[in-house]
Amino acid sequence: MLSSAASYYAMDTSENDTLNKVFTPIEDPDPEQLEYPFSYIPEYDIRRFCGTVLGEPEDLDPGNFPHNIAEYYWIQEGMNDGDEWCCLCKLENGYYVYYTASCDYTGFDCQGGMDMYIASTREGIFQGALTEDDRRTIVRDKTE
Repeated sequence: MLSSAASYYAMDTSENDTLNKVFTPIEDPDPEQLEYPFSYIPEYDIRRFCGTVLGEPEDLDPGNFPHNIAEYYWIQEGMNDGDEWCCLCKLENGYYVYYTASCDYTGFDCQGGMDMYIASTREGIFQGALTEDDRRTIVRDKTE
């Protein structure tokens, strides 16, 4: 069995084509779709909700997230007590991030949470941070 790091390099051509589609930057992203959860990041300690994916060094730095996002690949606008806010992006330092946030009907200051995963490669973030459902949704959205 291949380790998770080795499996990144064992991708066949169709998987690489999929990654190329997923990691095509959004031409005209609308970061305002994420404005609400991003506004609460200063109130959360980013170290408490940011983690590296398996096989990556633990000291990958998200920097001044979200102000250092260089490219957006996928954005899902969320809703209180509904779908999560999600963002797949690349930072100015070259690292890849998958960010999710959710809250109940009262908002982030009552019942809310955020998760952020960071990796040095697109393969690492795609395979190590996203669930199978996340991958399926993003691939569907990016190829329709």
